[in-house]
Amino acid sequence: MPTTFKKWSIAVILLVSLAALFSCGGGGGDPVPVAAGGDPIVPPAGNPPAGNPPAGNPPPANLVPANDTFNWTGNTRLTVLAAAGLLANDQAGAVIASADTATSQGGAVNVNLATGAFTYDPPPGLQNVADTFTYRLTGNLQATVTVNLTERIWYVRNNDTGTNRGNDQAPFITLAQAQNASDANDTIFVFAGDLAATGQNAGITLKPGQRLLGEGVGLLVNGVPLVDPVPNAVISNAGLAPGAAGNIPVVMLATGNEVAGFSIQAAFNEAILAPGGTGHNLHDNTITFNPANGREGIRLLAVTGNNFVTANTITGSPRSGIKLVNNEDQAGNPVAAVPVAATVTMSRNNVSSSAQDGITVSLDGAGTDVTLQIMTNTLTTSGTAGGNGGIDIGSLGAAKVTAVISRNTVTASTAQAIDLTAAGASILAALVANNALSGSGGATDFRNAIAAGGTATSCLELTSNVNATVNSTFRVDNNPGLAGAFRLFELGNDTLALRLAGPITNIVQGGCTIALNGAALFEANCSRCHKGNGLGQGNVGPDLTSATALMITFQLTNNPTMNDIKLTPAEIQAIAAALLPTP
Repeated sequence: MPTTFKKWSIAVILLVSLAALFSCGGGGGDPVPVAAGGDPIVPPAGNPPAGNPPAGNPPPANLVPANDTFNWTGNTRLTVLAAAGLLANDQAGAVIASADTATSQGGAVNVNLATGAFTYDPPPGLQNVADTFTYRLTGNLQATVTVNLTERIWYVRNNDTGTNRGNDQAPFITLAQAQNASDANDTIFVFAGDLAATGQNAGITLKPGQRLLGEGVGLLVNGVPLVDPVPNAVISNAGLAPGAAGNIPVVMLATGNEVAGFSIQAAFNEAILAPGGTGHNLHDNTITFNPANGREGIRLLAVTGNNFVTANTITGSPRSGIKLVNNEDQAGNPVAAVPVAATVTMSRNNVSSSAQDGITVSLDGAGTDVTLQIMTNTLTTSGTAGGNGGIDIGSLGAAKVTAVISRNTVTASTAQAIDLTAAGASILAALVANNALSGSGGATDFRNAIAAGGTATSCLELTSNVNATVNSTFRVDNNPGLAGAFRLFELGNDTLALRLAGPITNIVQGGCTIALNGAALFEANCSRCHKGNGLGQGNVGPDLTSATALMITFQLTNNPTMNDIKLTPAEIQAIAAALLPTP
């Protein structure tokens, strides 16, 4: 995001510093108003306007005003208070005699001549351009105000009664209007409106780099809160005719997309589908289905790069809640594997009553190298159609899969709570730690197996998986029976793993050489409240960029709002490293 206003930065930093707490208990302050027809904000009664001399003293002559520059985003009203307004960097005693009401690009500006506060409305659709207006002090000395507009935001409110131009003062009334007007890298922001999918029930296909944000996550521009984060906007694809739905999901991704803040009702197919692409960020959505025609909640096909699926609530998926594969087409049919290199983080998701797995991963083929970070998810009653489990990961062909599966709670799965399989000539390495697994319909809560008939290898570190009520159970299978193919470290679990088939080679802790991913750990444990070094979506606590391991440890130990976060020293060190900016 571009830097905040040139003259607002000090004021904003001061306010944030006073309000911020290093916890989820902090926060506060009203957002900058966005409502249509808002008046310019003036100082409270009793305070003299900024820049004006005391009563009874005439203004000095020939004061030279300073030019002003603000960075903002298209289609969005800019409201600047007097403290950061046009007089804030002018000499004491300056008085505004007149100001433009229209800008060089056709925008509208309303300046409070007494205080220097102003509002600016960009022309609808304008982006990536500098817009200017002027004001004049007493004595006719002129200053130029430049507003640098970056990528624009298109607004949708399905019960708006205005002129529907797509800006914040006159939003579109349908999602299709925003889809048609937008281009790559734009943001589409959807208000809750009538709390239904009216005008938002035909799905949407995003363009590269676009963000689709619902009111459920609010709206920040340059760090300035414009819309509070409640309630979710509702979108669906129920308006599609059954015969025309084909494989159209509610949200079709391109590449580099963010989708957040929605109640997504999947009448047909998936709620969110990525037919490839890289760098997706899918978070804070609530997903439900028509059980007759729905598919997965979130399905990622052959994605590459860093992808995040976090803090989504998925209920009653007719297939798997979340699915990551590189060996099937958009319709779900098996196809030749597409080699991919990716890191995929799935954390803080709540998935319940999936007909198939809660989370399914199937990665296949030479050239495939994927790291999974599956952390702090809650998976309940997975496999309602029979035979499926909570987390099911398959490393197939000649793929290489590395997985960290940590601090998940998996309950009442029809099959295993966690089921890991290495087949063919693949490599599977997994760190499975601090999970609570119970009530599984399989022979054990956890299973890690090498499939018969191949030369696959598996390395497993199984530590501290403890359930508070009923002991979790564990099983490891070396079905081909090849010596050295299955390596295991186990410590501190409810029970020792049942070892079946061929030999299991004991190793020391750390023997699988699985590196901790600080970015994924931050996302799983900290991002609900915080941001840091470009990570996370939290707005309650302060930005944690450059926070040290000592600082993090102190807060985890002493801050009562963080008592539920249990991290090892190594995990804290990894988070601190991820928060350190690259020189």
